[in-house]
Order: sequence, then structure tokens, then C-alpha cells
Amino acid sequence: MTPLTTGYEGRKMSVTAAVKRAYAIQGWRFVEVVGCLSSDALPAGCFTSKKARTIVALARIDGAPIKKIYSQKDQFFLVVSMQRPTGQRGEDGDVFVLVFSKQRGSPNPY
Repeated sequence: MTPLTTGYEGRKMSVTAAVKRAYAIQGWRFVEVVGCLSSDALPAGCFTSKKARTIVALARIDGAPIKKIYSQKDQFFLVVSMQRPTGQRGEDGDVFVLVFSKQRGSPNPY
């Protein structure tokens, strides 16, 4: 597979690293990866909510789902799903999730 890179802030880096950096610049703190981290992945979607009590991170490795739940009692969470195309035409790929957090009461949580 061709390595997926991007030019972000004038530097060539993996798409995964660029996504992490972009959210860090917005004030989000990287917490962990749910699933298996890979640099050859593309962002598939993101989710956060001010009102939800919990945020769910869903990953998939070799078809097996991985689920992790985050309580938003003391902080807000942001989950970014990253799709790693592994099929012949890019379908049925593994999914891992980048999890970020922000303290409640911080200015502009989104």
C-alpha cells in the first residue's frame, strides 16, 4: 500500500499525525488510541457532544469490534475514527479511534 502522507504546516507527515496535530492546535489533548494505530489511515468521522453523558469509541480489527466508553463527568471527549483500507479495493478495512479530551469549563470546548 502507498504510504499516506500530507503536507501540513509546511511539513510532510502521515495523515494520522496531521489529524492529531490539528486537534491539538484546537486545544484538545490526545488521550489514547482504541484499536491498532496505523499511519496509513484516513479520517472517516469524528464525534463529540456537550450534552451526552458518555462518548463511545468503536474500533474494528480483522472484523472484531472493540468498544470503549468514556464518561463526560469531568471532561469532554472527542473521538476521531480512522479507516485503514486493507481490502483489494479499500473496503472492509480496520478502524481505529483517536481519543482526545478537554476539561469542562475550558473556553470554547469545540
